[in-house]
Amino acid sequence: MTTLVAEVEALRRSEPAAALKRLEDDFASALKRADATGRGTLWRLRAHVLRSLRRTREAAAAYGRAAVWFAKAGDKREQGRCAIGLVDSLMYLGRYPEARKAAAVGRRLLEKSGDRAALARLLNNEGNLWHRLDLPERALESYRLAVKSLEKAGDKASALMIGTNVGNCLSLLGRCDEEMRFFAERVDKDCLQRVERFVAASFEQMTYAEAVKRLQAS
Repeated sequence: MTTLVAEVEALRRSEPAAALKRLEDDFASALKRADATGRGTLWRLRAHVLRSLRRTREAAAAYGRAAVWFAKAGDKREQGRCAIGLVDSLMYLGRYPEARKAAAVGRRLLEKSGDRAALARLLNNEGNLWHRLDLPERALESYRLAVKSLEKAGDKASALMIGTNVGNCLSLLGRCDEEMRFFAERVDKDCLQRVERFVAASFEQMTYAEAVKRLQAS
């Protein structure tokens, strides 16, 4: 099974159709030989590949099967990680109540397991779900928690990426001062001072020709 998983993983991002064919060639026999953890791994891999092929309904079902097998194996962490793809798939299918339930279950499992990186990915997907439901305050809460989880894990680059979602929510809510402070703390410590200098600066009107002359002379 290890060889099959490695071969499919190597293909699934660049050649998902070939990855699915390779997986299907040995999927049934690999499932028969695998223990509960192995079956969970195979179903989740199948879900990843189907998702890459935009076969979202099948992917959601496969994530669900994977979670069941990880639960049978007693592996709460891997069961929780299945919620990352499941929430995303259910959201795109418009099955919002199921997505919310899956997110809540996954959060509890990942919080208990201490997997901060996986928890952040789930929280980001949960934020996307709240955004899709036009609930920016709830989305903001999820995105903030995702950033906090990644910062605790020491992954500052990913925290900054999700931080853009925090900024977008704050902007949407009209909380622009808070948005500026958020980025000043994490991205550009001098941005507030530059804005203040810009606002305080004096301005004068001039023609386009005069402006060109000034630029050429500077």
